[in-house]
Amino acid sequence: MYKYWKARRHYRDGCGPTPMQISKACGTSIYAATEAASRFRRGRIPVERARGLAPKSVKNVHRLLHRAFGDAVAWQYISMNPAEHASVPRVRGARRNRPQPWTLDELAAWLHVALTDRFAGMWVLAATTGMRRSELAGVSRDMVDLEHGTLVVEDTRVVVDGQVHDSDGKTEGSRRIISLDPFTVAALRQHIGMLDRERSAFGSSYPDHGKLMVFADGRRLHPDTITSRFNRLVDLARVRRIRLHDVRHYADGWVMCPAVCFRC
Repeated sequence: MYKYWKARRHYRDGCGPTPMQISKACGTSIYAATEAASRFRRGRIPVERARGLAPKSVKNVHRLLHRAFGDAVAWQYISMNPAEHASVPRVRGARRNRPQPWTLDELAAWLHVALTDRFAGMWVLAATTGMRRSELAGVSRDMVDLEHGTLVVEDTRVVVDGQVHDSDGKTEGSRRIISLDPFTVAALRQHIGMLDRERSAFGSSYPDHGKLMVFADGRRLHPDTITSRFNRLVDLARVRRIRLHDVRHYADGWVMCPAVCFRC
């Protein structure tokens, strides 16, 4: 879609082709074309990636295989570790080119805008608990205890090869309990109240999946939608562009930042 849009970016006084034109030319839905056109006009341009796995992914696979074959050697299934002398690509410049986390002023500016969004409770969770995108998309209502200020992180919702996959997170390492501060409890209380009103309005047509992050009609939130909404809020707040994942850096020090809450 970007290649089509870029070749015609000067159409309509610099607005580029319409979403309908993009949709027909690229064979995508009108909704995907509308979102893409909006991103392109804001300067959110996709980065071309080389075919195959990224160097970091290759290193992760090698680490996994090296450990597995190491166990096989210890158990005397094989005599040597075939991954021992494999050539692993170097990951260069990943940290050096990564944007620095926001300052407290930038975080406050973003939260000020994010609290006006439908998913304000989710953005507060991301900033105060360090939950990952997959965890935010998969969290269940019955895992939230507002009276005791806790949330159990268990279910996840991830994207693999363009397809959404849900996990029940039943492994021991995937389940953890998070303490919620009063600011986050208040944000979630408002969010759940909104969901209850919407569920009542839709009646029996409202899906009964029990998830916390859903649209007004109960449709579940796609992980990629979380990223696109985050990027849009960043642009509206006029702060430096960072990844959603980088917001997690503020979770450990949130109790030291009460000024951020009051400024929002």
